[in-house]
Amino acid sequence: MKVLKRHLILLALSIVVLAGCASFKETGRGILGISTKEIEAKRQTAVKKVFTCDYKTAYDKTLVALANMGSYVYTKKDDLIAIYVSEENTTVVGIFFKAIDPLNTQIEVSSPSTYAKELVAKKLFGRIDLLLTLKDDLKKEDIDKLMIANDKTLNEPEKSFEVIDENINPVSQPVVKEEVKATQELKNETVAAAPEQPKTEESNMAEPIKQ
Repeated sequence: MKVLKRHLILLALSIVVLAGCASFKETGRGILGISTKEIEAKRQTAVKKVFTCDYKTAYDKTLVALANMGSYVYTKKDDLIAIYVSEENTTVVGIFFKAIDPLNTQIEVSSPSTYAKELVAKKLFGRIDLLLTLKDDLKKEDIDKLMIANDKTLNEPEKSFEVIDENINPVSQPVVKEEVKATQELKNETVAAAPEQPKTEESNMAEPIKQ
């Protein structure tokens, strides 16, 4: 029995070593605990946020959010959820949990990759914020749609003013144009309303005297 077990272990390790796919390699690293060590070493530079909820709620909402994001969870501990960004992207990311008090929990996102860390943190934190505002009786498909819609909102670029003249503040520029227009209209009205000037005596004297 021991011999069979040993052979099975060797077979499993052989598959991991021989497989060229990155997901198999990373899975092997996850089993050995290497990936967990990497994300634990980067915890000091993690992206952090405190949520107004108890520890268990924060943990459960995180799992729901990760499933919606398409992330692959390969390790779960009491204070850690270790994931790959997705089934295709096997960059490792760790989500750590720390109870601040019974009603507040801090979530930390760490990774050897700065890009993966910031990407996961942005999507995860936005989804958790949304989940904490939703009612518990909502259907899963409705929750998934809301989280995806919320994710699109977070990715929208910030709107900026359209500057026509760089030397003029874009907010005050239309006001300046209106003032110029109003001044011109006032001048036109003044000219139109002015009375016709009478002829001077000099012009009358210049006319020839008829005999």
